[in-house]
Amino acid sequence: MNLFASNERYGKPVLLDRNMAYNIRVFRKYGKDSKLLRSILLYMAVNHQQIDLFGFYKLDPARFAETMNLNREHLFRKHPKPYFIEHKDNAQDLLENERIHGRMSPYRTWSTELENALYILTHVSLFDDYHYKTENGALMGTRRFNYLDEIRFELVNVGKTQKIIYHYKPDPLFEKNLKNYFLLSKVKKYLDLKKPRLDEAYLDLTNRINIVEADGKNSLIFNIDTLSEILNIQKYAQFSKQKAKVTEKFEKLRSVVGEDKPGLELTWARSDSNMEDYANKVQGKRTRKVDNLAIISWTLLKKEDREAKESEIWKYNFDLELNRALIHAFFNTKGAELSHLSDEAKKEEFYRWMLSDEGMDIKEIKYQDTFVDIYKSTRALPKFKEEFVKIVSKMARWQDEHHCFSYSDDQICFTDKKGTTRFSHFYELYNFMVKNHSN
Repeated sequence: MNLFASNERYGKPVLLDRNMAYNIRVFRKYGKDSKLLRSILLYMAVNHQQIDLFGFYKLDPARFAETMNLNREHLFRKHPKPYFIEHKDNAQDLLENERIHGRMSPYRTWSTELENALYILTHVSLFDDYHYKTENGALMGTRRFNYLDEIRFELVNVGKTQKIIYHYKPDPLFEKNLKNYFLLSKVKKYLDLKKPRLDEAYLDLTNRINIVEADGKNSLIFNIDTLSEILNIQKYAQFSKQKAKVTEKFEKLRSVVGEDKPGLELTWARSDSNMEDYANKVQGKRTRKVDNLAIISWTLLKKEDREAKESEIWKYNFDLELNRALIHAFFNTKGAELSHLSDEAKKEEFYRWMLSDEGMDIKEIKYQDTFVDIYKSTRALPKFKEEFVKIVSKMARWQDEHHCFSYSDDQICFTDKKGTTRFSHFYELYNFMVKNHSN
């Protein structure tokens, strides 16, 4: 089993803030903006490794549009009713300055479809109650939460023209939730289900399934109206048509996500059904006879497979957080020396640092701190920390002696007699070394 083997754009799971799934239908109140708001939040999870020295993440509209399968031209279209105009006291002064100096100037306002969505995420509390987990695992809530603490834009020269890049700083609670209160989801599945308007249902039902699976159950029970709302189905005058539409849309959903949830099926319980057959599928072992209950069930993983899956998820979580911790440590150590370099050059310097003996004490401390933060235990720490130091030291030695590691096209390359293997992140290279060169 390897949940995280595929490319992130085409199926690799991401750790998504669970609040988004819990409140997925709340987005509907934001009308035409809801699609873009959801896309940005999902992209923020995908983009969670790309942090800079000052805690900002970069959103390049071209890459964002490609990743989330959006029309790039639509992102730059002027919003018919930008949020800042109605909610910022000096909005008219800002618009006048923009008129004088031009859009491609420091006086640019947040007026496009994309800019308006970013502005909303910075100034609007989307949900009535935002949940997060404390360090001891307690679930807490806050009434006032904005996903973004700060947004800014940068005008970048590209030849004789300019392009705009956005930078955002998330609320720390959002970043904590990606390691403590997350939902495993796939960008590819979400995108494939946008056209049939089942993208919301994908996140909603994935979340519900995860919750009941944690209690060892393998089914969910709904009345037809609730399931219709989840599947984004209107109310039909004829009950039979509504039931047929629910079945049709669920089959479409199942055809896309079924490989991730073996045995996924929808069955209907009628008044003449023997409800005892369904009693073990629903919470509370209901036995009274009812009309047209929709029961979604799936094959429950064996205990050892479930534990292996959970272990892999937490290992992936650990890898991501360790990567971030090492990047932070590198920038804190080398910040002044890197200020004049491009983003690509900074990445290359980071990998050069990781593939050397320099700062081994810092790397070791970051490994230890991240391990305790994610696993909340030190029992297995000595063994894994020793392995980490051993592998990183070996890579540093090989690089010094054979120059077998290089950086090209935003990837780390390892070359040996078998050829060249490419990795998108240091942790991918490290795991490869553990698997193939740990002796």
